[in-house]
Amino acid sequence: MQRSDFDSAADYAEWARRAGIDLIDRQGRRRGFEGASSSLALACVPVRQSKPLRRTHHLTAREFWKTYKGVALANLNGEVMASMLTISWGSLGLSGAAAWEAHKRFTELFRKWRQARGLSQSWFWVRERGSKLGDHSHIVMNLSWEYGLQLVRWAERAVETISGRPVMRLSRNQRVQTVDLKSERLRQDAEVVRQWELFQYLFKGLGPHEEVSIPGDGPGSMNASDLIVRSPRRQGLVVGKRSGLSTELGPAALAGFLEDHPLAFAIREGRGQVAYDDRFMVHARIREGLRRLEI
Repeated sequence: MQRSDFDSAADYAEWARRAGIDLIDRQGRRRGFEGASSSLALACVPVRQSKPLRRTHHLTAREFWKTYKGVALANLNGEVMASMLTISWGSLGLSGAAAWEAHKRFTELFRKWRQARGLSQSWFWVRERGSKLGDHSHIVMNLSWEYGLQLVRWAERAVETISGRPVMRLSRNQRVQTVDLKSERLRQDAEVVRQWELFQYLFKGLGPHEEVSIPGDGPGSMNASDLIVRSPRRQGLVVGKRSGLSTELGPAALAGFLEDHPLAFAIREGRGQVAYDDRFMVHARIREGLRRLEI
């Protein structure tokens, strides 16, 4: 007998009671009646196990295009992501799943830190593992230069809270520091150049033999490593997600973006070349000028 064989849930429950059957929900919690079969029924409910954490040695082309579109969208909103915060979890003895959990906690605190100061949520992150920094996170963002020192001091406190250990700072006998921020006061054109330099630096970890199609460029494909003007390098085994975007630059915000703004153009016998320039900033200025004319 099944629930569909009865007119109401009450009738089904009454039948189960008379039959000596306990009702168990999907989490294994008792929803029926006490009886001799209760413990046996509970023991027979399969335990829900979490999915195994992802383990990768390189970034994928899908991650590349998703992040590239996120950076382009920030530019269309008039923001340049030319600052990079690096957190070395390895300097605190964290690696693997522990580093992934620490990263997730930090990015949530980072989101709240920006929100409390009225800063936009235009940022993305990439995780790597190397011989010097161990497991570490890079967060690239739009950041006004005057917030630099404030961010570093806050990040150090946040990392200490998450890890329960004091951060390491550069000293005469110490080569590694836990928190490092690269952020300079530059002209906008120089910021755009810096933005794409940071982007390509982080995506040097693309899989070298992965064939990918070129969005917005018709049929054809190319090697993933040819998407950047850098030599690809293996960036170590990472447990957990390897890259991600803030919600403001995520899938919902990017819906329909590719159709309106092609991401690549063809040169030299159809070979794909990604556009690393200020075209999205120019589009943002044109759009803003048109908006003012309408007013």
